[in-house]
Amino acid sequence: MISGKRNYLIIVEGSKTEPSIFEFVLRQYDLDVVVYPTPLSFNGDFKKIQFSNEKENVFVIQGPKNRLKDLIFSKNKDDIEISSESINRLFFEPNVYFAGIFIVYDSDHNSIDEIEAAYKKFSNMSDGLLVLSVPCIESIAEYDFNRKYESNSFIGYKNELNQYYDSKFSQNTMEYIQCNFNKLMLENLIRNIKTFKKENSTWEVNDITLHPLYMLKIYKSKNLCTGTCEENYHVIINYFATIMYTIICYIKGFAKEIDNFKLLKDYLESIENKKYEQEKEYACLIVSKSIVNIKPFMEMASISEIYAKHLFRIFENKGILSKRFPGQKRSILVSLEDIDKIYDK
Repeated sequence: MISGKRNYLIIVEGSKTEPSIFEFVLRQYDLDVVVYPTPLSFNGDFKKIQFSNEKENVFVIQGPKNRLKDLIFSKNKDDIEISSESINRLFFEPNVYFAGIFIVYDSDHNSIDEIEAAYKKFSNMSDGLLVLSVPCIESIAEYDFNRKYESNSFIGYKNELNQYYDSKFSQNTMEYIQCNFNKLMLENLIRNIKTFKKENSTWEVNDITLHPLYMLKIYKSKNLCTGTCEENYHVIINYFATIMYTIICYIKGFAKEIDNFKLLKDYLESIENKKYEQEKEYACLIVSKSIVNIKPFMEMASISEIYAKHLFRIFENKGILSKRFPGQKRSILVSLEDIDKIYDK
């Protein structure tokens, strides 16, 4: 493995949702992303991984045994809990290879006391920073942060989100997050700033490096749910939040500055502006080439099917493309001159 301080490690829970989200979205921040195809093990195969040195490299890997809990709350043969030791066993002096290590974790698998203990073990980027989502990573796309959700399972919450985005955008939650990640990060950042200020006016909310701690304090005070991750338990969720944006703040180097909130906010806003300009370019492409089907658009724009479908829905809503109905073909509804009018409003 190439050592250096331009490499970052993200350890995730799921085998599908989290890796696919990170692989898709982090490239918009000018990062090279490598998703390791199998979960972590202690057999030393991680040494074989190679990075390029042309950009910041982000390595995304699934925690062992399909549950990151096994890593965070792992024990040795004497039944003594270990923390950073487990990271060292897996990566062989990780600080040599990585400028930062992020452990992306959902709160829904553990009690509040367990999460608090986990943060005490993993509270800095060098040894591993716990990046929490409450109750799960899908809450990035929560549509009503003021509501209270009550059910007998966390699966019910995820299913509800999927149904909402399917009915509204013909996407599941994961697809919506992939296509709108930067916008969602910006919204979550601003919302958390307001929430933290309201919770405690003395908190230094403009320091993003403190957001993991502040989120944990609110999480603990609200006592989100009863039960554990076993079946047939009662779930009450009245706090939906994520601090996923802290990963971007650290990797882009903003965390070293005093007012890193403004730096991160300005950066995320600049990415949104770039995406808007790029969307306009894609609109010009389909009009100039008379592209009305997803596949040729994907190939000419060099984008994924998920994002191509997302853009087609936007173009339909903006009146650039006709909506597709059974037995009918789409058609271009505007000229190139109209594109400027639509996007320069």
